[in-house]
Amino acid sequence: MGTVTEYLDGVDAAVRPALRHVVDRARAVVPGLDEGVSYAMPAWMLQGKGLLAVSQARTHLGLYPFSGQVVAAVASRLDGFSISSGTIRFSADHPVPEDVLDDVSRLRQQEIARGRGRQPDLWVVGGAKGTRTPNPLLAKQVRCQLRHSPVVLGRFYGGPEHPATRGSPRPIDNVRRFPA
Repeated sequence: MGTVTEYLDGVDAAVRPALRHVVDRARAVVPGLDEGVSYAMPAWMLQGKGLLAVSQARTHLGLYPFSGQVVAAVASRLDGFSISSGTIRFSADHPVPEDVLDDVSRLRQQEIARGRGRQPDLWVVGGAKGTRTPNPLLAKQVRCQLRHSPVVLGRFYGGPEHPATRGSPRPIDNVRRFPA
């Protein structure tokens, strides 16, 4: 039994079928889902990213596809529902249509497959000989981290003579380390 299943077992019996229907549709449309937690909500996970979550609030039930673009793509078919940038609000008496549930699951699956919401790679392969260079999208972040850290490209400057280490040969723990 996973996180989503445990959550659904704990919600009110009156709304449980509506929430269970949403997660069952997602599981039917997208194979290979795992149960997990995303944004502190029990969620169906795909490749470590939240596909969608459902929850019971005091005044409504919520469907969270973890993407404002997915909600915007299906918003025109949600007349009579309250929506915001990342939420579709519904009730047990007024459930989200199945075709919309299917499209939400498919669209979010496509976003995850495209790598949306993922940090870009730190290194890019380029040049005639396939050399690795820092990704220009992260150049500012890399420069900032290299300037303030004794860790550069996976090697330590270390030792008491280097001012960045202040006499300590151990690395700073909160610094992103780059491959050599």
